[in-house]
Amino acid sequence: MRKLSSRFLAMSLALVMLLAFCASCSSDKSTTTPPSAPADSEKETSENAPTRTPIDIHWAAGSSSGACYITGTVMGGVLSELYDGYTVTPEVTTGGVENAKMLVAGDAQFISVQGDDAISVNNNTRGWVDVPEATDILRYVGCANGTKMNLIAPLDDDSINSFEDVKGKRVGILAGSTYNYGWAYLLEAYGMSESDFASVEVMSRPDLCNAIQDGSIDFIFDITPDNQPAHQEAAFAIGGYKLLSIPDDVRDKLKELNPAYQDVVIEADCYNGNDEAQTCGLYNIWCTSKDADYQMIYDILTCFYDNAETFKAAHPLAGNASDEEVLNNQVVPWHPAAEQFYKDRGILK
Repeated sequence: MRKLSSRFLAMSLALVMLLAFCASCSSDKSTTTPPSAPADSEKETSENAPTRTPIDIHWAAGSSSGACYITGTVMGGVLSELYDGYTVTPEVTTGGVENAKMLVAGDAQFISVQGDDAISVNNNTRGWVDVPEATDILRYVGCANGTKMNLIAPLDDDSINSFEDVKGKRVGILAGSTYNYGWAYLLEAYGMSESDFASVEVMSRPDLCNAIQDGSIDFIFDITPDNQPAHQEAAFAIGGYKLLSIPDDVRDKLKELNPAYQDVVIEADCYNGNDEAQTCGLYNIWCTSKDADYQMIYDILTCFYDNAETFKAAHPLAGNASDEEVLNNQVVPWHPAAEQFYKDRGILK
């Protein structure tokens, strides 16, 4: 029930923002220019409008309560209001790897994916060794939101104050790339192995949160953005989370093992009492295929930048990241339309 309520809240918020945007635009059409639209002198006309191909954009972006999915929901309203011919269909998925599989299969046109997963798709590493059709398929459009290594213990557990203290404890780890790669990197950086723990269970995020509440695990390893709703609910249910910091030398080792990792900070009190934690993280990035329609990508980025407040009102991490983050996380080749867009806006030199 907790999972359902948080998902419903997130989707309701996105819907409210979408309706508010559409209502504003509809009421203004006959009298004034919508706040996010160009001034009358700059509006497209039938004479100067670029050619647009009608496209149903399948937007693969994770869970329905996540920032990337909510971004797609809002984009559906903004894009179709400003330009004819586009529809956006947000797709609920298990995350970046499934998103990339959908794009490779032609079932998605726009996806979020973690930077290191994007590299592995294009280079046919990890799970893409025998998938030649994935070779060099992804093109970079922008930067979504950061994800961070969360090393979590109950706030009232005085026996766990560092990752070394987790030895002999019962551990739960998020399934997917977090377990397959992030967990492996973490163990290698610390010089530890799974035999150091009483048990290691790989679970979905809802199951992790239930397990920490019922006491069947002592520690969680998850890679997620700050203020993750399921973890917030679990933290309040158990009296708070304790977030463990990763020491400088271990973070340096992690960055050697995976160059996509960066030093990041988990802010204090994200989870009902946690202190600030120094950790490593990586970013979800926006990608499309190398054959994606040029005008579609340019229009999506225009909507991101000209309607930033609409996206942020729906979710604080929705939309596109800062200009610096966009430039720092270009780990696969630019889509030509994205490269031109950032040059036109003075972001890319």
